[in-house]
Amino acid sequence: MRDFEKQLKDNKKTLNSASQEDLKNYLTRLISEGTNTPDRLQSLARYFWLIKRNDLYTHLAAVLGGARYRHLAQIPPPIHPIHRNY
Repeated sequence: MRDFEKQLKDNKKTLNSASQEDLKNYLTRLISEGTNTPDRLQSLARYFWLIKRNDLYTHLAAVLGGARYRHLAQIPPPIHPIHRNY
């Protein structure tokens, strides 16, 4: 997380002002450095969930594989309405 914050700070941004493009740039850098480990990305996703940056969380979850990473923030599965035949 600190690494992402440092990159944001270098670009005169904060976590509150970070965009999905900033996250994409960060992920691109991690990939090029070979430091895009599952633990690092999961920690980042959890942090986004914690600080309620749902846009960044959703983007990262999609990059990681969507539904497979729902457990990162312990999000319960969607509730489907019960259909009754009256």
